[in-house]
Amino acid sequence: GLFKAPMANMAGLLAAMPRNMASMMQQLLEKKESEAPAAEVVAELEAVAVAAEEAAGEAVAEEAVAEAVAEEAVVEAVEAEEAVVEAVVEEAVAEAVAEEAVAEAIEAEEAVVEAVAAGDDEAAVEEAVVEALVADAVAEEAVAEAIKAEEAVVEAVVEEAVAEAVAEEAVAEAVAAEEAAVEAVVEATVAEAVAAEADADDAPADDDDDDDDEDQEDDAESSSEADADASDEAEEE
Repeated sequence: GLFKAPMANMAGLLAAMPRNMASMMQQLLEKKESEAPAAEVVAELEAVAVAAEEAAGEAVAEEAVAEAVAEEAVVEAVEAEEAVVEAVVEEAVAEAVAEEAVAEAIEAEEAVVEAVAAGDDEAAVEEAVVEALVADAVAEEAVAEAIKAEEAVVEAVVEEAVAEAVAEEAVAEAVAAEEAAVEAVVEATVAEAVAAEADADDAPADDDDDDDDEDQEDDAESSSEADADASDEAEEE
């Protein structure tokens, strides 16, 4: 048992545990081997196992939450990336429309110049001027839309960068939570195994004590019978 054997079975179990947990379990086992009552140390080991199991449950729950947060962050990052693509497309369309509108405005202005140079009548010149003014207004609006589209692209790119950073951090936290959960589960498993083995090692010691008590009772009965026989022999003489 643990009181007499060099804890060979415990060495492998303790090696699988993190340093702090292994150190605590080792101290309890050494305490068990020395002066502490076996039942007391077994109870302490079982308490450690229960605490480790509870910690494992909390770690697994935290892992689930972290994974959910990471999944949501990744989805938002993907949506942000799609928004950038959409904004770039809209910018390209807006720039094309603006370029076409500016070209038409330039043509309208040239038409006014040509009408004046050709000596067209006043009505024709005024019509050309009106068309040029309309074309200029359309071009200005198209250019403004193109500028807005360009700003939207910049904003979308910034949002994408932020979303990606958040997603990376969330994924890193999820990975850390997963590692912590695995570590906690290992601690709980090993702690339960250590407590179970310590409890099992106590059973033979208890049996030995019971056997010793029975032997003592048998010796006492034999002694009593011997005294009784001696007394009877003395009376017969």
